Amino acid sequence: MFLNSLKIDNYKNLEKFKLTFDKKINCFIGKNGIGKTNIIDSIYHLAFTKSYFNPSTSQNVMSGSDYFSIIGEFDIDKRSESIHCYYKIGEKKVIKRNSKVYKKDFRPYWID
Repeated sequence: MFLNSLKIDNYKNLEKFKLTFDKKINCFIGKNGIGKTNIIDSIYHLAFTKSYFNPSTSQNVMSGSDYFSIIGEFDIDKRSESIHCYYKIGEKKVIKRNSKVYKKDFRPYWID
């Protein structure tokens, strides 16, 4: 599995963020508090449908916003796949794979 790109809206301190990954090595460099760890946590959120650091989904919404969205574009077994995690305060989190909504009992197939 290879993560090609990541699009993040209102996740923790990342308001509008797009990133395209290199096939080889990717490094996150910057000052403290700019969101390097939050990028990694957003990838974790796509893989495991929850934050590594904060089990309360509503606390992952950027201050001043009412939702977050994380979209990852992957190559899995030579196929393009899109995973989308969307949460709006007061509603249930929605996980989509290639635009198909998964239910709460969803367990990502790559975790088995």
